[in-house]
Amino acid sequence: MEQEINGKVQKINEEDYEIIKKLEDVGLYNVIKWYQENYDCEPNEAIESIIAIKQKYNVKYQGDDKDEILQRLYSGENPLQVVKWYKEKYDLSLKDAKDKVDEVLNEFHVECKGGASSKGCMITILIAITSTLSFLCLL
Repeated sequence: MEQEINGKVQKINEEDYEIIKKLEDVGLYNVIKWYQENYDCEPNEAIESIIAIKQKYNVKYQGDDKDEILQRLYSGENPLQVVKWYKEKYDLSLKDAKDKVDEVLNEFHVECKGGASSKGCMITILIAITSTLSFLCLL
């Protein structure tokens, strides 16, 4: 089967095509949930499969903030960096930004770089945030 994706005609199987169309329609976050339900797999397996298809066909789509958080975490970016990025992008408090990243981490159990669990990542984030807040209170 040949389909046009991002202006290029490419050979593609039906399963990949369905995932690409869903990415374009509803974004990464929702496709991961759909993929988990339809393929009975863990979040990291769903994320890995979808991102592999996204990269293979160079799929571009308009995602939301949860999509970008997932992609940053999955690509190996440190969760603390993601919290800082989210805080700056949306001009939020550190707590609000951390809560949003926590929400994504807890829902999808994204593994951090080096294979640490999301629980270990969150401990690192909590220590860093607590240290920062303690320092700011001393000022």
